[in-house]
Amino acid sequence: ISPMKEVAGKSALLVNPESVSEIRDAVIVLIKNPKIKELLIKKGKEHIEKYSVESVANQYINLYRKMLQEK
Repeated sequence: ISPMKEVAGKSALLVNPESVSEIRDAVIVLIKNPKIKELLIKKGKEHIEKYSVESVANQYINLYRKMLQEK
């Protein structure tokens, strides 16, 4: 689960992938609570921007600039 926390942020219900009961319970939460489902979808769309090509490229550019300034 731990790597998924960083990737998913607060845009997912995190469960143990080996626990059938946790997966089942999370699916039930989403089925019974469409507002939660919609909120997670919205947060997911916002969160994914961190991983766009443009965003990652800008992060690398800023890192390289910082490294060059420290020389």
